[in-house]
Amino acid sequence: MKFSRKDKSLLLLIATALIVLWLIFLLISNLLFPALFPFADIRKITDIKADWLNVSHPLENRDLKSRVILLHFWNHGCVSCLVTLPAIKKLEKELGNKLLVIGIHSSTLANSKDAVKKAMLKYDISHPVINDPDLKIWNDFAVKAWPTFILINPHGNVEEIYVGEKSVKNLADDTKNLVAKYKYEINRDPLPLMLEKYNVIGNVLSFPTRVAYTNNLKSNFKSGAAIFIANSGQNNIVIAALNGDIIMKIGSGREGNEDGDFESASFTHPHGLLFDGLDKLYIADSGNNSLRVVDFNKGKVETLLSDLSFPNDLEFFPDKNNIVISNSAAGQILSYDLKSKKTSILASGLPQTSDMSVFASKLYFVDAMDSSLRVLDKKNEVKILHKGVKLPLALHADDTGIYIADASNNQIKKYDYSSSKIHNFSKVELDAAEGIIAVLDRFYIADSNNNRIMVLNRRNLENEILNVMPPLKLPKVGFLEYLPNLQKISEAKVQENAEIMLKIDLADGWKINEQGPSFINLLELVKESEANLIASFDWNSIKVKEMKLPKFVKEKNYLLQGTIYYCEDQPNALCYIKSYEQKIVADDGREAEEIVIKLGY
Repeated sequence: MKFSRKDKSLLLLIATALIVLWLIFLLISNLLFPALFPFADIRKITDIKADWLNVSHPLENRDLKSRVILLHFWNHGCVSCLVTLPAIKKLEKELGNKLLVIGIHSSTLANSKDAVKKAMLKYDISHPVINDPDLKIWNDFAVKAWPTFILINPHGNVEEIYVGEKSVKNLADDTKNLVAKYKYEINRDPLPLMLEKYNVIGNVLSFPTRVAYTNNLKSNFKSGAAIFIANSGQNNIVIAALNGDIIMKIGSGREGNEDGDFESASFTHPHGLLFDGLDKLYIADSGNNSLRVVDFNKGKVETLLSDLSFPNDLEFFPDKNNIVISNSAAGQILSYDLKSKKTSILASGLPQTSDMSVFASKLYFVDAMDSSLRVLDKKNEVKILHKGVKLPLALHADDTGIYIADASNNQIKKYDYSSSKIHNFSKVELDAAEGIIAVLDRFYIADSNNNRIMVLNRRNLENEILNVMPPLKLPKVGFLEYLPNLQKISEAKVQENAEIMLKIDLADGWKINEQGPSFINLLELVKESEANLIASFDWNSIKVKEMKLPKFVKEKNYLLQGTIYYCEDQPNALCYIKSYEQKIVADDGREAEEIVIKLGY
């Protein structure tokens, strides 16, 4: 087709006009959209006074402008919310600074701010979170259910709303497409993050959720009675003697889903534990939606089921050939046949099963979502025994009654079989206890949010902390690449060939835990990650709080490394861990005559 000169001129004019219009549109967009941003949907979280977590100050419009934002409405007691967290973390890691996730913790409980902080620590949430106890943001966005996700475009307006855990796949795809669409407009400047986990003193246990017992542990490490602890916050299983001494740990401590030997296998927030009395420990690996087994004969961790939905407890029922699983996010109780390897549904349509216990051929369980105590018999019939315990997270049934850990008021309550009534049994200082078992005349309670195991005497109701401690032995000689809760101190300069004292300075009200395997090593650095051991101080030296260091040689580089266990100086006090690392340089000037480690300040 041949165009005349007039036609060509007309086409050129049209093209020029379109380009000019496009440039005008871009100019107006750059002027108009920022001007309109304060009036966009995102103002619903910036226009109100709210408690922000994981940031140094509340985020403002200038922080949020030109960002792809994903609002995550969740609750620490909502299992379906927890199920979606791995997918959200994966999306955050994949998109990096091109996506900002903001959690909106919606709850009407009076203690929700403290509870949400602990939930963030337990599940390692590293994005900003707003505490919304009055449901102000929830109502402004017309949210109806947990979990709900709202995708916000860089202009601050709602792009799409997603409800429920099954929507996560579409959410991830749409978020990636939105990021691609606005890739040249997205603000990638750093945000004022200040993670809550960096304000926490370390502990041996981290959010223990379940406990189990055997009087006949047989392993290469030790034989005899032992307590199994699902150390959920550190993604491992701790096995301790009844006096608290740690026998062994299972799991690398990293979030993951790897089978293998006890050191390399990985879990993600394990909950339910079930020991068969011989050589196998079954684990409800909640974060991986799987049923795992520890085989002490093989020295291996293996996966039996991997298509569950936040399983959080296990029991043998009706016999030891069948494991019942509280598949809580799906509202089910499943049965897994160990011989046939088949799974069947025993009960469904349940609100959110928290814990189970078997007694007299009946399976008793509590549902946290509707505050109920229920029972399932051999005929697979479910009956409600009682309603009214506000937040039941754990229970134990035996011939004397059913003992329930009520997280709403942190009491142990007792259900009486004959009267069908519940009354207060003991008020222990607990915070969201998630596991309780009976061993002889004592209850062992997983006091999850306090990072400890409490022992309650059933007769006199006296209680004490189980002092869970690693073995009393020094670490391997040489440079340690990992120390728990490490604090690096600025370099110290000391005088060569002088007597230098190392002192432990404890704040008032604190003491050295003399049962903890504290140590401090003095190393001479050979290379960046290689060192020779010059001196070692164990727990016996550290409890004196003053040690004489060997004389330092000029022009050599030294390093102090160690871990100290210390406690509040009061009955049933919480104990903590602090690791320490400091480089030391010697010269011929007038320098420090002592090195001080401060604890408890």
